[in-house]
Amino acid sequence: MNIAIAHMEKMREAERLMADTCRDTDGVYGMLLCTSDGQAQATYIERQEQGGRLSAMSSSLLALAETIARETRQQQCRYVILDNTDGFVVSLRVDSRLTLTCLGNQRINLGMLLSTSKMTAERLQQLIHQ
Repeated sequence: MNIAIAHMEKMREAERLMADTCRDTDGVYGMLLCTSDGQAQATYIERQEQGGRLSAMSSSLLALAETIARETRQQQCRYVILDNTDGFVVSLRVDSRLTLTCLGNQRINLGMLLSTSKMTAERLQQLIHQ
């Protein structure tokens, strides 16, 4: 099978996985999978945010956090959390080249969103590397 076609199929499957997770987890309304340089690969957002802009900002934010972790000799950054008045944003690495960002509203607590984010990142990693 052509490599580009195989990649597209995996990204469609990633979008299905993210959509199912959002529908099954009260308070999670979006997920974005992007490359380290901010290119959106798979997106599911219930609201009308712009996935491309969020992907670029999320990957930059995680890269900055990783640099801060290295500079402070705290080794590897595992995730970045934004605690906002209307919810949370969690960004974490799926692998060395992909970042997952999860969007949650006030109906989810931070622990649940973080747990869901980690579990989804693990499932995406398995999907992509199978």
